[in-house]
Amino acid sequence: MYGPSPKLKRYINEKNQDEVFLQLGGIDGEFQDSLKYYAAALDLASVSSGHAKSTYESKANTFLRKLVSWLQKNMATAFKLTYQGRTKSMTEWGKGKSIRDISGIASNETINFRDMVNTVAGICLAPRFENQAAGYPYFSVLVTGRNREQAAFDALRAIGGQNRTKQAAAVLDALELLDGDKIDPYTSKYAAFILDLVKQKGHGQVVGPSEVFQDDHGLEYMNPELFRLESEWTVVLLAALVYSGDIVLAIVGKKFDATNLQLLASTSIDELIHFKHIEQPKDWNLPALKAIFELLGLPPGKAQLVTQSKDDPVQDMQDAILKIVKRLVMAGQLLREGISFWGVDLLAASNLTSHREELDKAKTFFESLQAYSTPGKLKNFRYSADEVRSYEPSIKILDSLNSIRNFATEHSGTASWLSMAEANLVSDHAWIDRMTTAKKMVLGSEFMVHGLSASGQQPGTKNHELKTKLQGLKKEYIDIYLTLHSKARLGINDDKRKASLLNDARLATLQKLATVKIMPKQQLTDFQNQLASLQSCFSLTKQDLENSPICPHCSFRPAMEGSVTVTAGSQMIEQMDEKLDTLLENWTKTILENLEDPITQANMNLLKAEERKTLKDFMTSKSLPDPMSIDFVNALQEVLSGLVKVSIKFDDLQKTISNGGGPATPDELKKRFVDYIDNLTRGKDQAKVRFVIG
Repeated sequence: MYGPSPKLKRYINEKNQDEVFLQLGGIDGEFQDSLKYYAAALDLASVSSGHAKSTYESKANTFLRKLVSWLQKNMATAFKLTYQGRTKSMTEWGKGKSIRDISGIASNETINFRDMVNTVAGICLAPRFENQAAGYPYFSVLVTGRNREQAAFDALRAIGGQNRTKQAAAVLDALELLDGDKIDPYTSKYAAFILDLVKQKGHGQVVGPSEVFQDDHGLEYMNPELFRLESEWTVVLLAALVYSGDIVLAIVGKKFDATNLQLLASTSIDELIHFKHIEQPKDWNLPALKAIFELLGLPPGKAQLVTQSKDDPVQDMQDAILKIVKRLVMAGQLLREGISFWGVDLLAASNLTSHREELDKAKTFFESLQAYSTPGKLKNFRYSADEVRSYEPSIKILDSLNSIRNFATEHSGTASWLSMAEANLVSDHAWIDRMTTAKKMVLGSEFMVHGLSASGQQPGTKNHELKTKLQGLKKEYIDIYLTLHSKARLGINDDKRKASLLNDARLATLQKLATVKIMPKQQLTDFQNQLASLQSCFSLTKQDLENSPICPHCSFRPAMEGSVTVTAGSQMIEQMDEKLDTLLENWTKTILENLEDPITQANMNLLKAEERKTLKDFMTSKSLPDPMSIDFVNALQEVLSGLVKVSIKFDDLQKTISNGGGPATPDELKKRFVDYIDNLTRGKDQAKVRFVIG
C-alpha cells in the first residue's frame, strides 16, 4: 500500500498474528514520473473521444508497462512487508529459505510478483497457520485457492487410473495416499479420520456430509481443529477410500464403489463435495473369491490375503484371467476353423463344436473379471460361489481343445508323412492295410472324439500309445522302402557292372550285326532300353526317409515302377549279362542258319574270294570273329541281301488269332494263323522270306 493512512497504522500497531501488511517504499524519480503520466493519461482518456481517446489510452498502457517493469525489477527491495510490528524487505523475510522451492517454480522460471508476495506472506503466517491447523498437509507444488479445484481433479483422475500428472502426484503425496507409486490410503492420517467415522456407525448406517465437514466462519473444513482440510482435499480422500474398497460414496442418482472409479473420476468436484452420504461396502464374499482362485488353478488361500488388502494375489488372479481369456479367444477361432489332422477335421468329428455358445458365455464372464483389478474392487465382487463354479465345464472344454490341438500339432507331421508313404506303395501292400487300420483307430479313439475321458482325466497314456503306433508304422515303412529301393536301384558295385555292360564287346558285336537287314534289331533295342532303365542310387539312408518317405536322390516310387521291384538290382544285372550271352548266341545261330540256306549259298559265289573265305571260316568255327571287322559285316549284308525280312508283332498276332476273344476250334485257329502268315508274305517270294519275331 502506498502512503499508509492513520487507520492502517492503527491496524499495523495491533500486531495481529493473521495480518500481513505490504507497503511500497524506496521509489525513485523514474517510478514517480511514470505513475504521474499514467494517471494523467487515464484521466484525459476518460474525458476524450475518438482518435484523442485512443491516443491517451495507448499512452496510459505505455506508462503502465513501465510501472510493471519497474516493480518486477525492484519488487524484492522496493516493497516492505510488516508482520506483528516488524518491517523488512521481502528479501530479508525470505533470508535462509528457498523462495524458489517454497513457490514451486522450476529452475528455468522467473518468479512473478504475485507468487513472490504469496510466498513471503506464507513464510510470515506459517507459525500462525501451524497453531491453527497443525496437521495440515504440506504440498510440494504451489497450491492456491485458484488452482486447488484443478489440483484435486487431477488427483481424482489419477485414482481413477488415468495419467498421473506432477500436480496429482503432489496432492496424493501431501495427503499421505502414496506408498511408493501405489495408492494406499491406510498410511494416511487424513483417510483414517474418515474411516473412523464410518467404523463408528453400525451395520447399514451411513455417514452424512455434516459429520465430515464443520463450519468455520462460513467455510467448511474437515476436522478444522487439527487438519483444516478444504472440501476439495476431502473429496480426494473419499475417492482413495472408494478405490481401496473401504467405502461407497453416494451422490444424487449415483453410487461409486471400486468397480466404477473411472465414472467417479469424471464427475465434477462440486457434485462430489455435495455428496449424499458415505456407506460401508458389503462384507467380503470369501466363498466366491476362493471359488474364483480355484477355478483359475490358484491356491484358494490367496483369497484370504485379498481380504487383507494384499495386491500380489490380485495380480496373480489377473494374470491367470488374461491367460484364460486368450485361450477362449483362440478356442473360438479353432471352433470356426477346425483342427485338420490326417485329412479329417477332428473337431467336426467330436462333440466339442456344440459348446461354442457355452465358451462365448465363459469369455464374457472372464472378461468381466478383469474389472476386479484391486483388493478394493474385489470387495464388491458380484458373483456367487455357485455362479463361479458353473464355469468349470468351460475350463475342461478348453483343456480338451488344447489336448486335441497339441496332439494334432505334435503328430500332424507324422500323419502327413504316412499319407505320402501310402501313395508310394501298391494298393494291395500289407503295410497299407495296417496303416488304414491304425488311422481308423486314431481318428475313432476316445481321445479324438471326446478330448477327455468321462472322468476328466488327461489322456496322456492314450496319447503315448497313439504316438507309439504312428512311429511304429513309420519305422515299418522305412524298412519296407529300403528293401524295395535296394531291389529297384543298383548299388555301387552293380552300377559299375552296368557301366561295364554298356561297354561290353558282346554288345558292340550285336550293334554291328544289327546293321544287317535280316537281323532282329528290335531285340537289341529292347535289351538296351531295359539296361538303360536300371537306375543307380546308393546314397539313400534312414535319416533321409525320416524327413520324406521318398528317396531324395532318385525319387523312387514303388507304386509307379511296379514289377521292377520284384527282382533285386544285382539280380537284374546278372540277368542282363546272361541275356546278352543269349542274344549273341541266338543271333550267331540265326546267321549260321541263313548262311546254310541254298539261296544264300548261291549268293556266296558272287562274293570276293577273301569275303567268301571269311564267311566259310565262320561257318566252320561257328564263332563270330573277335574283333568283328567291318568287312565281315559287309559280307553278311551282301550275301543275305537276297532274303526278305518279315517282322511278326506279338500284339498283331494275338489280335488275329483271338479274333475278338471268342472260343475257336483247332481248325479255326490254324486257319487264322495261316491267313495271318499269308497276308504278311503276299506278293513276296516265299523261298526268300525270313520271319523275325519282335
